Amino acid sequence: MRSRVYPFAVILAACVVGGCSEPTRPAASPEAVAPTIVASSAEMGQMQTMLADVRGRLLATLKRENEAARIDAVFTRLAERLEAGDAAGIASAVASARKTLTKYTQSSGDDASSAADIDAMNLMLDEAETFLDKHATQTSAEPAN
Repeated sequence: MRSRVYPFAVILAACVVGGCSEPTRPAASPEAVAPTIVASSAEMGQMQTMLADVRGRLLATLKRENEAARIDAVFTRLAERLEAGDAAGIASAVASARKTLTKYTQSSGDDASSAADIDAMNLMLDEAETFLDKHATQTSAEPAN
């Protein structure tokens, strides 16, 4: 009987001693925070002016109102994300706007009258991507101690 109790006692003692010690945890790493935009008010104003031009002047030239409304919606979203300083949202809105413009171009056939305006909108999206590359910053939140 003694041989059975002894191994059990050793296991029980190891569990008690191990249970009392401080558990080991991996070192806390800073949590990643979504990238934000850090730009001067003049640079932000320039981007907002370009977006206003697209929405106010260029969209009015598109002949198909349903598609123009979709394009306006994605440029509105881009303006909102720019205003919020949301770099990931800007990137997503630019991709969505490009996709929407491509669909419009493919479905417009020989609508040459709006081709220059679509090109201008794509140039504005190029500017938005350049702005994003220049001004997006990745920050991290320090863990609270």
